[in-house]
Amino acid sequence: MKYLQVLLGLAATVSAIDIKLHSSNNCGGGLYAYCTNWGPDSCCGQNIAAYLSVGFYAIPTNWNVETRAHTGGFCAGTRYVLGPQHRSTVCISEPDGIARFTGAGYGFTSRKAVSTEASATDCRPDGLVLDDGTNYALAALNEDQFSVLVCI
Repeated sequence: MKYLQVLLGLAATVSAIDIKLHSSNNCGGGLYAYCTNWGPDSCCGQNIAAYLSVGFYAIPTNWNVETRAHTGGFCAGTRYVLGPQHRSTVCISEPDGIARFTGAGYGFTSRKAVSTEASATDCRPDGLVLDDGTNYALAALNEDQFSVLVCI
């Protein structure tokens, strides 16, 4: 029985989605913040910076995943919700070209929705990639350091 619990725990750890908050439209190149191996019903976001598109990556195609783009700081307000696409990547963009997205998340359509509220450190991205490809690890930064780097 314990073997099954360990196996299920490992499967849950591996079964996560990468989320990117893009400064460009259509999840293209340029600057982006990212959350690696993000779990369902949680927020990947920031309080101040806003993005043009959000991308979801490494989605198992047999999952019934609902992807969400949020505004208003972190995941305060839901702007767009896409039902299951059954693709390994999903992109949500602002059609008018105005950067509004401050967070993103996903959940399973077969489960009752869970609140996406979390503390700022639980929500914030764990990395930032600049236009030139420079990659910054953000996990170890305190709030002040994080704010300075992300608002460059």
